[in-house]
Amino acid sequence: MISALLETLRARPKAALAVGIVLAASVALALAGCGDDGETLVIAVQPTSTAAELTADAGEIEKFLEARLDVDVELQFPTTHAAVIEALRFGHADAAFMGAWPARLAADEADADVVLAEIRDVIIGDEVQEAPYYFSYWVVPPDSPYTSLEDLRSKRVAFPSQLSTSGYVAPMAKLVELGLLERTGGEVNPEDFFGEVFFAGGYAQAWEAVEAGQVDATVIAGDVPEELYREVLDNSRVLEEQGPIPSHAVVFSKDLKEPLRGKLIDALMELGSPQNRELMRKFISGIFVRFEETTTEEHLGALADYLGATGFVFADIGSAAPPGPNPDPEADPEPPRTTPEPPPAGAAEVEIGLGEWAISASPASVAAGEVYFLVTNRGADAHEFVVVRTDTAPDELPVVDGLVPEDEVDVLGEIEGIAPGSQASITLDLEPGNYVLICNLNEYEADEDEWESHYLLGMAAHFIEE
Repeated sequence: MISALLETLRARPKAALAVGIVLAASVALALAGCGDDGETLVIAVQPTSTAAELTADAGEIEKFLEARLDVDVELQFPTTHAAVIEALRFGHADAAFMGAWPARLAADEADADVVLAEIRDVIIGDEVQEAPYYFSYWVVPPDSPYTSLEDLRSKRVAFPSQLSTSGYVAPMAKLVELGLLERTGGEVNPEDFFGEVFFAGGYAQAWEAVEAGQVDATVIAGDVPEELYREVLDNSRVLEEQGPIPSHAVVFSKDLKEPLRGKLIDALMELGSPQNRELMRKFISGIFVRFEETTTEEHLGALADYLGATGFVFADIGSAAPPGPNPDPEADPEPPRTTPEPPPAGAAEVEIGLGEWAISASPASVAAGEVYFLVTNRGADAHEFVVVRTDTAPDELPVVDGLVPEDEVDVLGEIEGIAPGSQASITLDLEPGNYVLICNLNEYEADEDEWESHYLLGMAAHFIEE
């Protein structure tokens, strides 16, 4: 299932090899005819709003670039970071506007080059500056008894999102830098230090949790709207800062050659002129000022250090809502957070990512025998993990009332009730053959007055025992 295959592009060569060929076919279909003949320059855009809202303005930018490049230009709007990276990797896109973390992946996985950095209106300390980087800050209420990050051990914290460089990756790297967290393998886990961890879905929501007394601390960044930044800083106390955190970037495919390469750089630099700034703010960010030339290591070197310290890998769940269990104690109860068991000696290890609405497996095939599945729920909802032995395609299992009837399929094992932001594990002895990994929940959504089948929404993936 394409949605499952695009769900995660792990920042590891083995993962890229495992899914790259299938992803290439998917992206080729999505971007068919765009750039293969050398007469059309394709630029992939990770939109700040929906593709439909940006399409009208895309035509204006296309015309601007065509007048300066003497080639047809087409802006494309893939729905996932993985699709953009694979488009660059397999020659279906010549350039892309990307966030810092996906740009790092594009450099690592697609051998792409970061050529331009976004200069933005950011706030560094108390001053608004034009810069290609910014900082983020750990904050607590002004009357908080906590005066250092070390004081937050076993306390409650809210992060804006697990996909946020400034709001999660860099703050967690600061904990590692201070010796408060240790990476012993895989990703560092905030629950090894904090008592409770919430992903609120944004900086404003995380700050609201602090104001309501639901958490003890949160993070604010210098690239949020100035009004929010000032509100937080005026009503909090800073414990630590981390940075520099790189801004968005323009990434070129390794196959984009001179003279078109240089002409495109010049044209994009011209798009930073004052008369074009508002147009670009719709495509890049609301605080866009202009571009400046850079390199991958110059712009993303600090990010590489943060990722190295934390071991974090990017879980791309496309257009799904950002992770964010509600810390409101009046909200519906979520399943208890579980602690995964260590892998047995000699077992093949597979990392499973869950999110709305996809499942990823890295690697997607292993040798037959004992297999240890480490399952991480990166979504906003509770999920479960079910292993089904079957030769049936992942999206063709029988369904009754939104559920796969588990008494009609060969279920080898499952983990129920995996809370948002938590991990669980299961070890199974699997024979050679084909398997499907699913989330088999069907929930009633009162706001929509309808049932939500996680399986039918795309939470199924193929897995192979060789």
